[in-house]
Amino acid sequence: MKELALTLPVVERNVSRTNSAVVGGISLTCMVVAGSVYPVFGKQLTTAFSPLSLLFLSEMMGGLFVIMSFGLFPVLRKIAGIPAKKLTLLIIIGLTSGVIAPYLWFKGLHLTTAVNAELFSRAEMIFLIILSVCILHEKITRYQMLALSVIVLGIVCVALKGFSVAIALNKGDAFVLLSAVAYSFGGAYVKRDMTDVAPEVIIFVRASLASAFFVSVSVFMQNTLLSELRTMPPELMTALLCYGFIAKFLGIYSYHEAIDTLKVSTVSMFSTLAIAGGIIFAALYLKEEIHLYQIAGATLIVLGVLMMQRVGVHKNSTVHKHHMSQHHRHNL
Repeated sequence: MKELALTLPVVERNVSRTNSAVVGGISLTCMVVAGSVYPVFGKQLTTAFSPLSLLFLSEMMGGLFVIMSFGLFPVLRKIAGIPAKKLTLLIIIGLTSGVIAPYLWFKGLHLTTAVNAELFSRAEMIFLIILSVCILHEKITRYQMLALSVIVLGIVCVALKGFSVAIALNKGDAFVLLSAVAYSFGGAYVKRDMTDVAPEVIIFVRASLASAFFVSVSVFMQNTLLSELRTMPPELMTALLCYGFIAKFLGIYSYHEAIDTLKVSTVSMFSTLAIAGGIIFAALYLKEEIHLYQIAGATLIVLGVLMMQRVGVHKNSTVHKHHMSQHHRHNL
């Protein structure tokens, strides 16, 4: 009995670790699947919904997750405790990352392919590091420069269609790149001034500003979300439900489950699988033609991101986790 009593705690710890690994693995899988279908279902919905409506639906799901997970009043109390100067900056960041950036992304998605939108979105890492050097005065290492160069090469490969033509950016690609710039501005200022603000507060503020912007602008628009829902083809209902509850809600939920049970670096590294998943799903579901230069560009981008994961984009794991938690779409 004495021997059994001594071994039981060890068994319990091993079972606990096994359970955590299982939960983490399932959460990672769900997170990658959600990230893969995000641009694909989003692209399908652009045929019936305006970028403004998709902006509202997308950010609203993030706000809904926060309310269901953390509670409305606890989040409001945290917001009330933020100093006025920092709250003003938080509102500016929310407008940048919650209104301007996603609007540009959906605008670009409407005009380009889901594959290009996914690939050009990864330029955010490039802009974030550049802004970190300029705004945060962080030093960039040679290895980071090498990783950035590989990512840039991948993006240029897609933009030049495998170096067979001059720059072939269409309006959609340009809008997606602009959205990456806007997201990186928000991310840089969050790194500088908002690391002590809970990620759920940032998500909630972003969702609230997006909702307020949507309501205020909708008054002057002829086609409203309700009219778009009424005229939406029935076959798009599946895409709408999958986008809202798989791409957005399940994506956020599975990320938080994964980050609670696994290392930040592991979650961040495996999130890059969504690039390949997005390309494959776009080909299977949307029947988009996948070109060799897109495969080559995606390979270079994934390689560059993995190289960057090794050396790190953020100064420590705490800042990395905070950045990922408040900006769940691109887990850099």
